[in-house]
Amino acid sequence: MLTPAELFHTVCRVAAVMVLVAVVVLSFLPSESADPMRVFSWNSVDLSHVVAYAALAGTALLSVPKPTLWQGIGLVLAISFLGLAIEVLQPLVGRTTSIVDFTENEIGVAVGIGMFCVYWLGQKIRARDRRPAGE
Repeated sequence: MLTPAELFHTVCRVAAVMVLVAVVVLSFLPSESADPMRVFSWNSVDLSHVVAYAALAGTALLSVPKPTLWQGIGLVLAISFLGLAIEVLQPLVGRTTSIVDFTENEIGVAVGIGMFCVYWLGQKIRARDRRPAGE
C-alpha cells in the first residue's frame, strides 16, 4: 500500500507523462487552426504555451520525492530543451518556428518552478510545525 506521499508523487509522475505526450502531439499538429489550445490566447499572447509548460515543469518536479538541486536543474533544462527542439522542428510539419512561442514556453517553465517552490515551502513549514516544542 502506498503512503499518501508516495501516491502523490506517483500521480504527479503519471500526470507529467500525460502532459508531455499532449505537448508533443499538439505541438506537431500540421495546422495552427487545428490547435484546440488556441482558445487560451489573450492579447496576442498564446497562454496555451505557458499553461502547458507550467503543467509539465510543475508535475515533473513534483513527481520526484525529495529532489536534489541537480535533479531539479536537470528536469528544468530538459523541459526547456524540449521546448526549443519542438520550435526548431515544427517547420517539418508545416508550422513556423517562433521565438515568441519559445519565450512563452520558458515563462511556463518558470511558473511550473514557482508551483514547485510553493509546494516545497509548504512542506518545510508543515514539517517545522510538526516538530515537538523545544527542538
